[in-house]
Amino acid sequence: MDREKLFAATLKDLLLLCRRQNNRVTREQITDAFRVLSFNEAQLLEIENYLAERKISVYEDTLPEKPEEEEAGHASRTEAASLRDYRNVLARRRNLSDEEKESLFRLVKEGDGAAKSRLIECYLPMVDDISRLYEGQGVFAEDLVGEGNVALVAATGLLGAVETVAEAEQAISSMIMNAMEELIDRTEKERADDEKTLNRVREVAEKTASLKEEYRRNVTVDELLEETGWTPDRIHAILRLTGGEMEGLDTAGAEPHTGE
Repeated sequence: MDREKLFAATLKDLLLLCRRQNNRVTREQITDAFRVLSFNEAQLLEIENYLAERKISVYEDTLPEKPEEEEAGHASRTEAASLRDYRNVLARRRNLSDEEKESLFRLVKEGDGAAKSRLIECYLPMVDDISRLYEGQGVFAEDLVGEGNVALVAATGLLGAVETVAEAEQAISSMIMNAMEELIDRTEKERADDEKTLNRVREVAEKTASLKEEYRRNVTVDELLEETGWTPDRIHAILRLTGGEMEGLDTAGAEPHTGE
């Protein structure tokens, strides 16, 4: 595998890891990923900048604990095995009667914090049930549950104007579904953006290789631009990402650009 194809494959794997970790990654994970390419500190910094542009947080040592609002679900960003355990725990929970729910809603509307926590626990199974409706749409099941749990916590804080348990449950389920649908849409867009970048790396690499074979020598950036009609920004954006290196491309004297 040539260097550019290896780079594209490595970046794709790293992006998948970042998404899997809720758009978070450590510097050690980045370094490990690109060790096969012998990236130096400057090149690794370009990768970090690229990830930051995609709203991926880079941490120095270890990933932080889950945010407070996610702890109610205990399964927001865990591995599949933990999600199974979590679902087994939910299955053993006793369902509240309508009278118990009415009492909890009344106390929540009065500002009772303990009642709010109890209500959240009561509707954790609802989050899990709804998450199953959205499985297979490009988002990990545990991420759906985590997003739904955050929406559940938010929904329980907005029940002041709700009159009945039925209305409250409808409001809660709607917020959970909206949160999951937004996560799916957001993930799909992020994946499309990532794939666009990877395709551009491959496209530039393949065109460079083709011209090198035709010219029987390395080609310059200016020659590549002339042959393709691409903008300088497009080429230099790829070169920044790959650490300024592209097999078959002579980058000596090439001026960096900013923009697209």
